[in-house]
Amino acid sequence: MPRHRLISRMMKRSIILIGTLAVLVGCRPGEPTPAAQKAPDSVPPSAAIAPLPASPSPLNQFVDTEYRYADAGGHTALIQNSLPKGGSSIEPGGQVGYTDPSGVHYGVGVFWSRIVNTSDRPLTLALEFPGDSIPLPTAPDTYVRLTLPGDTMSVDKLTDFNYGIEGLREHLDNTFGKPTKLQRTIAPGGEALFYTAMLVHRPLDGSIRNGIRVAAGGELTYQVKLGTLHTATVPAGKIAIQ
Repeated sequence: MPRHRLISRMMKRSIILIGTLAVLVGCRPGEPTPAAQKAPDSVPPSAAIAPLPASPSPLNQFVDTEYRYADAGGHTALIQNSLPKGGSSIEPGGQVGYTDPSGVHYGVGVFWSRIVNTSDRPLTLALEFPGDSIPLPTAPDTYVRLTLPGDTMSVDKLTDFNYGIEGLREHLDNTFGKPTKLQRTIAPGGEALFYTAMLVHRPLDGSIRNGIRVAAGGELTYQVKLGTLHTATVPAGKIAIQ
């Protein structure tokens, strides 16, 4: 082979070798090539985080339904709703149920709900029950009313008559037919524990259940259930993790 062709071929091999070394140095093992790297604005604005644990509580043995809510950033809250107490009187030794100012009689169920902030940020709760009666589409002539009593629920009242609620009859007299509201700010790891009450006109045979549910975006609803077939759901407010 002529000398000038041999020199030309050796120079081409050297250029290829140098190019290969440049690629290996520029892209260390385990590192994406520049073309595969994501632009800064493509990184998700927030990532899911592990929820804070909810401390064990004596309340848990009275829980009927429980839900875990997570917002778009992965921040979480725990929602619990209790089994009912009621079916007798709303005061020890008092009249069974409740009679409204127009003479309509209702059965009464007392419940509580608990919202635990299992995120690392403050949570705001805005809850409102309508003052109007709520019909049950599958149960003609049967309707319920929901209310948020002002008394404070606490763990030491769990085994008491009607969960230890006080002043319910006066509350019903003063707020009947009016919306009732509750607003709280719950610190990280904190909780809100509050009563709810349901009046039932023409109660059906079977158990009663109700409780707060939370949908995407923190929208709250309150579901009422009588027996196994009859249900109604009403908007009830919102929770937001700041």
